[in-house]
Amino acid sequence: MNSNTNINIGAIILARADSKRLPGKVLLKIDGKNEIFSLLYKNLESLNIFSKVIIATSRDFSDDSIIEVCKLRKMEYFRGDKNNVLQRFTESALSNKFDYVCRFNADSPFLSKELILRGIKKIRENNFHLITNTIKRSYPYGITFQSFSTNFLELISQKVQLSDEEKEHISPISKYLKSHEIAHLKNRYFNMSNHRMVIDNKEDLENINKLNITESSEFFKWKFYAKFV
Repeated sequence: MNSNTNINIGAIILARADSKRLPGKVLLKIDGKNEIFSLLYKNLESLNIFSKVIIATSRDFSDDSIIEVCKLRKMEYFRGDKNNVLQRFTESALSNKFDYVCRFNADSPFLSKELILRGIKKIRENNFHLITNTIKRSYPYGITFQSFSTNFLELISQKVQLSDEEKEHISPISKYLKSHEIAHLKNRYFNMSNHRMVIDNKEDLENINKLNITESSEFFKWKFYAKFV
């Protein structure tokens, strides 16, 4: 099938400042210069494959600190519902007129360029509504690619009575898709699903800090760092 280069593909980074397990984690500067979410923004923009990169946070006052950083660093942002993350994600995609939207979490600073490019290729060459490596995990926890068609997001948000889990975590809405509408991206190397490359608690933060990363671009070298976390 010929590649469709006219698809509007955006990246949305979901960020909140009041994490229960590690409050303020997305504002940490683990490379010495950039907050975790601004680090992600910077690295995703450097790929030059997304029409826009958006920080999607809530309208709650607790996330004003995130907006301050966005304004300071001239990053585009969207504010939506605090607890209904799916609604915030969908509204952000619709307001920016994305055909497909790739989801990234602000507590996962490592990125796989190879995985993202494979996902983008699937978007352009096939008619999937979800492209992901998170349903059948083989990559480390935190090395993710998840892209939804905006049409599917809009349909689900309007037509289906969703559970609180589906609204908060988004991923469970994959159950409303048929198998042929989902593309699974597997690790081409070996199963590394027992590794954690995410900052969800104090132990995760301590492990990441032990890596002594000082340059933003180092976060693309996930295979090298995975063996240390």
